[in-house]
Amino acid sequence: MTIDAVVVEILGNHDRVCFRTRIPLSPDARTFTVGRGVQADVVVDDAYLAPLHARFDVDAEGAVTVTDLGTVNGMTIAGRRQRGAVNQSLADGNVQLGRTRLRVRTADESLAPEKPDLELAGDGGPSWIRNWSGMAAAGGGLFMALVTYSSWLDAPRDTASAVVTALVGALAVASAWIAAWAFLGRILLGEWRWMRHAVIFYWVTAIYFIVEGFLNLGWFAFSLPPWQLRGTLIALVAIAIILYLHLTTASGLSRRLAIVLTCVLPAFGMSAVEWVKERSQARDVNYIGVGYQVFPPALRLRSAVDLESFFGDAQQLKAGSDQKRKNARRESDDPEDEE
Repeated sequence: MTIDAVVVEILGNHDRVCFRTRIPLSPDARTFTVGRGVQADVVVDDAYLAPLHARFDVDAEGAVTVTDLGTVNGMTIAGRRQRGAVNQSLADGNVQLGRTRLRVRTADESLAPEKPDLELAGDGGPSWIRNWSGMAAAGGGLFMALVTYSSWLDAPRDTASAVVTALVGALAVASAWIAAWAFLGRILLGEWRWMRHAVIFYWVTAIYFIVEGFLNLGWFAFSLPPWQLRGTLIALVAIAIILYLHLTTASGLSRRLAIVLTCVLPAFGMSAVEWVKERSQARDVNYIGVGYQVFPPALRLRSAVDLESFFGDAQQLKAGSDQKRKNARRESDDPEDEE
């Protein structure tokens, strides 16, 4: 197969192409040079390049080799600095000359298949699932509605002031969170992706609030026994999901590594928080671990316990409180004072 031309690309940050030029080849001249001088076929403005820095040869099968033309800095191939290299093969076509990274592409290269454009659907209009601005607006509206509803339930008086305060605080936290991930994406990928990070935060947070609310309602309706770790586990799952989506959107991490990070980091963090909280609660004699949410009695689908069982459980709470008081006194006593 005869290669009629090659494309030389100068790469910048994140492997983005800063400059691209097409160099025709002929059977008699299947080479080209790169350097800082005007006599080079590809002129690169790099102070660490010689006027004629390297010569590239392309054979009839598309294999590319590079030769150092007696330079001081040489070249870097596959992460290794080489000086005086002659006919050095470039398996992937990438080489660094001075402080400039180049990629040589031939017609023999294999390209990935064309990606389907999921941004467009049907008649060419934007698909709602890929309309990031619309999804962010809808998620933000749902998020603010849930914050407003929660504030309205908790505010005994001056509801308007409580709702405004909650909304301002929630939007400030959301803005800081989205801006932090967008800035990280700008550093790692060169793109802000504001709307995508907003969609992730608003929708995952809103779904978490909705799931937590339905679980509280179900626990009340069916008179289920308390499960203190339920809220922690749900929060852990929500944090893992939101971190995974943010990481894969803002960085080039593989899905496997992102899954590992989003499972390990929240688990360690939540374990530390639960350990500190448990120790603090163990020293608080007034702490009661059961916190039921109150709903209208008409929503109760299963009868609660009888009075005897209720007062029996209350008596056990007293015994547990007495034991906590003894443990707190034992931990706070100074051995030197006892002597």
